[in-house]
Amino acid sequence: MKYIAIKVTKCVLYLTEQELTSLLAKDRELWTTAIKRGKAFTRAKESQQRGVKK
Repeated sequence: MKYIAIKVTKCVLYLTEQELTSLLAKDRELWTTAIKRGKAFTRAKESQQRGVKK
């Protein structure tokens, strides 16, 4: 079973994907925010990689 490590102040949480998905499903706004943030991080990373290649 794979675990996702989430570092928070003074501890590290280890959750399975199913557990994390279940928690996020209970708060739809948090789910939406997390997806938007993930897309922004991905776009920024790809943009940075394109800038380095030039």
